[in-house]
Amino acid sequence: LGRIIGRGGETIRRLQEESGARIQVERDSSRVLIKGEADKVERAKELVLDIVNSPPPNASGGGGGFKPGGGAGYIKHNMAAGGCEGKIIGKGGESIRDLCQRTGAKIQIDKDSASVMIAGTQAQVDEAIKLVQAIIDEGPTVYMRPGGQPGAEQQQQQRGPGGGGAAYGGGGGAVYGGA
Repeated sequence: LGRIIGRGGETIRRLQEESGARIQVERDSSRVLIKGEADKVERAKELVLDIVNSPPPNASGGGGGFKPGGGAGYIKHNMAAGGCEGKIIGKGGESIRDLCQRTGAKIQIDKDSASVMIAGTQAQVDEAIKLVQAIIDEGPTVYMRPGGQPGAEQQQQQRGPGGGGAAYGGGGGAVYGGA
């Protein structure tokens, strides 16, 4: 269970972010509880089982537990995320799930080292590299608020008929003033 939580809760946070589900570890009963939408719960379950079923990092001489099933023909590739970690993961892990499904490769993001780890067959890894690189080439997404500055807000005034402001009374009706 300690491997699911990770050092300082790092692993469980990554699993929650990647899956979009809420994961709780109950050490006293040796259970892992996963809550959320069905598809997100399923993704979280897959990620937890990958950790549980992989040998401990020092049992295999290293590797950090990133094993997509092992065996002959599987390769690993690390690449810089170029500041696009969140964009590669997507809202609720949607983008990274889609990439994994489309390519058949296992893709993990390490936000601490700003890197993307891809594992699978040569063909799966090559396709995943191509798709991830396309996301990185687009650059990080910057969300702008009205007014043009990140985080800046611009006050907008609503106008009623005739260009005047609208005041709403206690009965739910609107009273409009002319200009």
